[in-house]
Amino acid sequence: METPEGTAPIWWPPVDAETQRDLVAFLEARGVRTDDIAEAIRDDSLWEVTTETLLATRDDLTLEELAARAGLTADQLRRVLRAVGLDTDSCSSEDEIIAVAGAEMIKVFRDEEATLRLLRVYGSSTRRFAEAAVAAYIATVEKPLVDADATVLAHAKAQAVSIEGAGRLAQSFPRLFTRHLRDVIVRGRAARLHTMDYTTARLAVGFVDLVGFSSLAQDLTPAGLSDLLDEFEDRAYDTIAEYRGQLVKHIGDEIMFVVLEPAAACDIALSLVEAFRGPETTVTPRGGLATGDLLTREGDYYGVEVNLAARLADIAVPQEILVSADTKRLAEKDDDAALVFEPAGRRALKGFAVPVEVFSLSPA
Repeated sequence: METPEGTAPIWWPPVDAETQRDLVAFLEARGVRTDDIAEAIRDDSLWEVTTETLLATRDDLTLEELAARAGLTADQLRRVLRAVGLDTDSCSSEDEIIAVAGAEMIKVFRDEEATLRLLRVYGSSTRRFAEAAVAAYIATVEKPLVDADATVLAHAKAQAVSIEGAGRLAQSFPRLFTRHLRDVIVRGRAARLHTMDYTTARLAVGFVDLVGFSSLAQDLTPAGLSDLLDEFEDRAYDTIAEYRGQLVKHIGDEIMFVVLEPAAACDIALSLVEAFRGPETTVTPRGGLATGDLLTREGDYYGVEVNLAARLADIAVPQEILVSADTKRLAEKDDDAALVFEPAGRRALKGFAVPVEVFSLSPA
């Protein structure tokens, strides 16, 4: 919530003398500088000192100085920082690890533009995680404190605990990245066994969306809408992970995923449809699946088969999953798959010159 500089939000509890003494003592124990506390008291912004000081960086380097440390020109560093979404007007010595990493990536890939594209994905993904972390804090920590008329000191303590927890989580990123890197490499090798192009991978791709979501969104409260999306996304993440697939993205009421085995794609789609089946269900999933050589680019997937899966999802009726002929043929080779494919005719699809043979998927 944005407020004028030096003004606390209207829902923020007043800071009386006793609370101020307790808060100052708490901040000093956390290592906040006395000058910063005194300035916050003068500006009537003591309420925000915990976050500002525990996350603050010191602007103690010029762009040119940081570039020299990283072995980059100032212009190269400016592009690197912009790619990861950082301000280039001021630099901190703490930014050196980012600058050096950018320089190393340029050496590894031997292509500055390719490196910048990769860094944009890294920056936007990290920013998205930060946005999600703050949203979760507001919903699960800050709002209950506000509803309970908690003191400023209680807010400050909660912020400190959350920031420390976020710091510990950030320390796990290198290990998490290494694990994901290994899995992506292993799956990528398997997906490229049948392709002759290093930019493509043979995968099954699926789209699942919620029919009735748009009209329901007009009736639900924001909290109710959030709960529905949480339920759908939670189920999608868990199911796709169970079958060792990847949730590529979710766009409102729709998710896109890829997985190595077509039979696994069928199981994922069936599981999501079954999860929302019932007389009290207000939305119903539908899906489309296709299999083929997908163009891989910056963590996303493109190509004819991606378009085909999306079009099949668009024309499916509620609780129906439509699959391409190749997906049916390959899934039936899996002896462990308990799947039934019923002919659904040839469909005229937008973007396809001739009608496409389609099958309707159901569990055995």
